[in-house]
Amino acid sequence: MIYPLFRNLKQDLKDELDLNEETFIDDAEMDAYFNEAVDMIQYQIHTLCEDYFLSRGEIPTTAGQSEVQLPSNIYANKVRKIQWILNTSERYEVLPIRDLNSIPWIQENEFYRYIFLNNGVSNTNTIGTVLKFYPAIRATSTNSLIVWYIRTANKYENEDSVCDIPEWANVIKQYCRYKCMIKEGHPQSSQSKEDLDRMVQGMIEALRSRAMDENTKLSLDPRTLADYSDFSNNDWYGWWY
Repeated sequence: MIYPLFRNLKQDLKDELDLNEETFIDDAEMDAYFNEAVDMIQYQIHTLCEDYFLSRGEIPTTAGQSEVQLPSNIYANKVRKIQWILNTSERYEVLPIRDLNSIPWIQENEFYRYIFLNNGVSNTNTIGTVLKFYPAIRATSTNSLIVWYIRTANKYENEDSVCDIPEWANVIKQYCRYKCMIKEGHPQSSQSKEDLDRMVQGMIEALRSRAMDENTKLSLDPRTLADYSDFSNNDWYGWWY
């Protein structure tokens, strides 16, 4: 798969619209158009097929730590799965706490569980939402805490930035083409908008039909049964590999 560079996408657009000597639309404004397009497309992807952005992160831990920062590129705090894999004998899924009343009764030697905690953001606290662990983490490790999560799309930060949604790089460029034509009062801007709408609709249809595989059999793995059973997750302390 080819991942276009930002400089190439932008230069192609300038050449097509004869904007190389343009002063009415500067580079900063054009960069903003490109990132608006990324926001528009990632919204559709997260709505229709969020696994496109499924990512895996290994988070360092320190003994005694109880709050863990989420990956910096997580989207809307969407965590798919958390695993603790310290060694061959200590490995399990870290389950969310469903009942806050159970927290005072959690013992320090139990399997880890977590809740999302958001105390707000200020000039002195810029972390925002964290994973609050119960009990506190007992081991220092660089890679034992594994988080599967949905990430954001990469933005264009400089000329060497890479488009990481390459299937729809043409939609990104078409969005920017339309915005530039509107800014200049181009007589064919309406046609450009129709082309954009058609391309976006094609993207949406492609996302709707995207599937990971054809396997629809429900797993008998206890992890799956825990997800679908009626008993409380607070009584289910995790699963062993």
